Amino acid sequence: MPCLTVMQMNMVDLLKTGLYYHTHKEYHMSEIKPVDYVLEATSTEYQMLWNEYHNHKKFQNWISMTVKHSRIIGYVNERPICITFGYSQINGKIILVWELSSQLADYAMSDDWLKENFEAYKNGKHCNAMNFCHILSA
Repeated sequence: MPCLTVMQMNMVDLLKTGLYYHTHKEYHMSEIKPVDYVLEATSTEYQMLWNEYHNHKKFQNWISMTVKHSRIIGYVNERPICITFGYSQINGKIILVWELSSQLADYAMSDDWLKENFEAYKNGKHCNAMNFCHILSA
């Protein structure tokens, strides 16, 4: 299957990916499916990665999700710490793509939240945009 966005896929193919489940139901943490890898990337970084690699032979079958979720993961001095995340599928692996999206960022808090909610992150299967190619060896 060539690189597609969700808008280009028919419903049967989308359901087969398992990603439709995340984007078209009311979101609850208990409904998160396991992911294979966690990628920290802003929307701009992710778009640049996609532009660079979506036609690369090592990244076949790249399905990009356009729907993202935002979540308040805690507060610092009554100011919210927000994380925004979405899912993609690359070579059959489900990838969680996340970024801190609040004005105030607390990376220790995000680290704790990701470890608590995603086994792949807890097991060291995560990187930032600069080390994106590590996803292939996960």
